Amino acid sequence: MLGILAAILALGLIVMNPTVAGKPAGVLSLATAYLAPAGIALFVRRHVAERDMRLLLAGYAVLAGFVWITLQVRQAFHPAAMQFAAARIEEAELWAWSGAWLGYGIVLMVLGVRQGHRPLRLTALGMIGLVCLKVFLVDMADLTGLWRVMSFLGLGLALIGLAALHRRFVLPGHQGRHG
Repeated sequence: MLGILAAILALGLIVMNPTVAGKPAGVLSLATAYLAPAGIALFVRRHVAERDMRLLLAGYAVLAGFVWITLQVRQAFHPAAMQFAAARIEEAELWAWSGAWLGYGIVLMVLGVRQGHRPLRLTALGMIGLVCLKVFLVDMADLTGLWRVMSFLGLGLALIGLAALHRRFVLPGHQGRHG
């Protein structure tokens, strides 16, 4: 019964998504619709014994956080026209998505390293991989001039920082167990 309720709620969040429904959304309503349920899922996750359910709740929280970040960026650039068909996606918006998603990936990676949680680190790598794909497939084609330079420079610096973080905090423990 709880699974059916969760599926209905998830479907409702997709259908009522401001980019689909075309309705304006404010910072508070986006936080209420996406960030609060993600926090609740993380809280409930701590009290659930079943491993699969914990992974499902964590996955939902990561996905809801990603959607919230994406919608926040869209709302910042088009507060009255959140629907993708209603307003053109600007170069600055593309760059902001890359930066916000990369920042989210970095936060996930830092949390995964601090908690020693391998699935969270792998999720962070997936998020960073998504950003890399977006930068090379979308930003490179649509961004010009300074926006293109800033996008690649930001991505490069972030990847160098993540490699240093991984080498310093993840590899020493890994080498000690197998070396």
